[in-house]
Amino acid sequence: MTADPITINIHQTINEAIQAFSSHNFYGIPVTDNHGFLHGMITKSSIMLALYNNQSTDESIQTIIETSFDYVSPLDPLEKAVNMREGCLPVITSDGKLTGIITRTDLLKARSIQVDTVQTTLSTMTILQQVLDSTYEGVVVVNHEGKITEINEAYCKLINQKKEDVLHHPVEEVIDNTRLQQTCKTGIEERNQLQRINGQDMLVHRIPLTANERVIGAMGLLIYRDVDEMFSLTNKLAESFRHPDLGKQAKENFYLDQIIGSSAKTLDLKKQIAKIAPLPSNVLITGASGTGKELCAQTIHKLSQAASGKFVAINCSAIPENLLESELFGYVDGAFTGALRSGKKVNSN
Repeated sequence: MTADPITINIHQTINEAIQAFSSHNFYGIPVTDNHGFLHGMITKSSIMLALYNNQSTDESIQTIIETSFDYVSPLDPLEKAVNMREGCLPVITSDGKLTGIITRTDLLKARSIQVDTVQTTLSTMTILQQVLDSTYEGVVVVNHEGKITEINEAYCKLINQKKEDVLHHPVEEVIDNTRLQQTCKTGIEERNQLQRINGQDMLVHRIPLTANERVIGAMGLLIYRDVDEMFSLTNKLAESFRHPDLGKQAKENFYLDQIIGSSAKTLDLKKQIAKIAPLPSNVLITGASGTGKELCAQTIHKLSQAASGKFVAINCSAIPENLLESELFGYVDGAFTGALRSGKKVNSN
């Protein structure tokens, strides 16, 4: 729509209308009063007819305006303007005021924008489909009725189905032991749930999809294709920590994450462990019973240069005070039969 269009006042003359047409390449011009209300249209044809009939150009245009014309409102769909009879279609409000005009140029621009929008939407949909199909995890989407509206290749391979054969079917008829239809009804998210599909135990997420605070569907996501694979990946991860090329930061993150807690004191403790673990020094850990002293000691050991060796926990409270020093730091040679300065050999079995 062209807002604030060129208009002719109903009190102007035919000659003034001719001047307006000569200044602007319009086929028709709206005729309004001083308050902006539309009274009709004046066209080149109506002026040509007046001149042919030798009508004086000093007369008011009220004598030649066309009072029967098509128009649209600002909220009408674009299709209503497509079949305009003249080259200019007035756009008027419900109280009769002119708010703009639609020309054939406006229609061409609108159609061009629509085409670009459709092409962009199709391109976006194609990209999203490629992302879904390249995703390792299985993804399925259902509508509020629990019918499948989207499913990726990974999920189709798992259930041995073709996408075109399962779309628009109830999800419970396609996927074993699913609860996505219940998720649509309850709107409650379910994460890390076990689900047996085609004889395999899966870990899945069930996530409700909402719009305007209303559940419109749900998405199912396979975290791993099966639980055995998850354990296999876990074993590979554990094995990688024994590899000499493992990054120091990744190793620290893994072992420090075993210390549960996110308080300021716990985070400070983790930082201290990361700093002291690489140092060739003794570490004194204090704290009340049950606060995790041994866990901290094990973490320091795993992050130290001695990580490849065994971690030996000794309950010092069970050793008599007079023997503690000798047990930990060795004996004087000959103090008793078998006494060694290096101390007692630890049984590795």
